[in-house]
Amino acid sequence: MHLAEGGNQTRTSGRGTRGGGRRSGQHDLAERTELTAVRVPAEESGQAAVADRMTVRPAIGARPAGGRAQARVAARPEARGKFLWAGGEKLYLRGVTYGTFVPGAAGEQLGEPAAVAADVAAMAAHGINAVRTYTVPPAWFLDLAAEAGLLVLAGVPWEQHVTFLDDRARARSIEARVRSAVAGCAGHPALLGYAIGNEIPAPIVRWHGRRPVERFVRRLYEAAKDEDPDALVTYVNYPSTEYFQLPFLDVVAFNVYLEAPARFAAYLARLQTIAGDRPLLLAELGLDSRRHGLEGQAASLDWQVRSAFAGGCAGTFVFAWTDEWARGGVEVLEWDFGLTDRGRWPKPALAAVAEAYAEVPFRADGSWPRVTVAVCTHNGGATLGRCLDGLRALTTRTTRCSSSTTDRPTTARRSPPRSAFGWCARETAASARRATPRSSSRPARSSPTSMTTPGPTRTGSRTSPGRSAAARTP
Repeated sequence: MHLAEGGNQTRTSGRGTRGGGRRSGQHDLAERTELTAVRVPAEESGQAAVADRMTVRPAIGARPAGGRAQARVAARPEARGKFLWAGGEKLYLRGVTYGTFVPGAAGEQLGEPAAVAADVAAMAAHGINAVRTYTVPPAWFLDLAAEAGLLVLAGVPWEQHVTFLDDRARARSIEARVRSAVAGCAGHPALLGYAIGNEIPAPIVRWHGRRPVERFVRRLYEAAKDEDPDALVTYVNYPSTEYFQLPFLDVVAFNVYLEAPARFAAYLARLQTIAGDRPLLLAELGLDSRRHGLEGQAASLDWQVRSAFAGGCAGTFVFAWTDEWARGGVEVLEWDFGLTDRGRWPKPALAAVAEAYAEVPFRADGSWPRVTVAVCTHNGGATLGRCLDGLRALTTRTTRCSSSTTDRPTTARRSPPRSAFGWCARETAASARRATPRSSSRPARSSPTSMTTPGPTRTGSRTSPGRSAAARTP
C-alpha cells in the first residue's frame, strides 16, 4: 500500500477513538444481507471469532451470488485492447483487497477457512466479483472464491524492500519462489492472474537503476508465464515509480490514493496514456475512516469508483474489505480503511461501493446524449454493407458520407437501420481536389450572387439577414 498524497493519510502513532459510530453502518448491510450475529466487545475482533458471530445470507433485494456480477467465468479472462474479456463478454472487475492478517496456526496470512467463507459470501452478496490478495492463496481459499463466483488476483510476495539485485543468489531464489507459487495455482477456475510485485520502493529503484529493475521484473514475468501461459500477469506500480517501462505486462496496474476528484481524474488520464492499448486496473484505492469519518469515507469511495470506470478503467480494487489488517505479522491498529470494521460490522462505505459497483460501468437510468455516427468510406462497397448491418441494432442517428468511388452505387446500398438514417451524398474535399485539374494560377473568385449566406452577416456595425457576401467587400 502506498499513500501518494501526504497529510491526512499518513501513518501516526495516535489511536484516537475506535468505538464512535461503529454501528452506524449496520442498516446499510441489513438492506442487502440478513445477519445473524452476537455482538462481542471490540477487543475480540480476530478472524477466529468471525464465523461464530456472523452468518451471511442474501436478503430480499440483494444481488444473488451467481448473478451478473458474480457469474462464474466459463473461460479464463484475457486482455483485449483496453478491457478484459471472459467467455466472449467484457469483464469489469469490481474488487476489494483482502489481508494480510496475523498468521494462523498453519502460518497462513489469509485467515481461517470458516471466516474466509463468511467474508467471500458477504462480498458476493454486495456485487463484488474479484478479490486481491497479497500472499499466494492456498487451494482451499481459491475453492471458496470459486464457489462464491469471485476471481482472485494473487499476489506473490518477495523481499522487494531490500537491495535484492546485489545478491545473485537472492535474485535466483526470488525467481524460484515465483515459479513455485504460480505452479501451485495454475489453471484454477477462480484465478484471475498474478501480481509478481507490488510497489518496489523508489530508493531501491534509484540504487539499482531503472533498467536493471525493469529487466528483473521481466524475468519474473517470463517465469510466471512459463508456469501458467494463459494467466494474466501484472506488476502493481505506484506514482513514485510511474516511469517504469514495462510494455510486456498483460495488464497495467497502479495503486492510487488521491482525495480530490479533479486531481484523481487528471492522474487517471495520465495513467491511461502510460497504459497505451492495454487494460488499466486501479489495484488499490481507498480512504481512512478514522481520520475522515465514516460518511466521508463512503462519499469518497463512491466518486472514486465511479470516476475510475468513467475514465475507462477495466476494474478497481478497494482497499480493503475489513479494517483488520497486519503487516509483518503485527496487526495495524492506526488505520481504518475497511468497508467493514474489525468485527465485520458493515460501515456506510460498503453500501456506497455496492451501489457504485451495481451501476458499472455507467448508470443504467442515466440520460444519454444523441450521437451521430459518420461512416466514411472510399471504394468500400464490399464492406459497407456489413458495417451498416452492425449499426442496424443501434438507436443512434447514422450518416454515411461517401467520397468519390469507382464502386457502383448499387453494390454499397443497404436498407437503412430502424433508427433515423440520413444520407450525406457529397464528395469529400480531397476527392474534389483530385478530380479538379491543377492550374498554376489561382482560381477565379466566385461571383457575389453565388455566395449568398443563409444567416446574418455583419456590415460595419449593422447585421442584415440574408445579405449577399458582396456587401461585405469594399
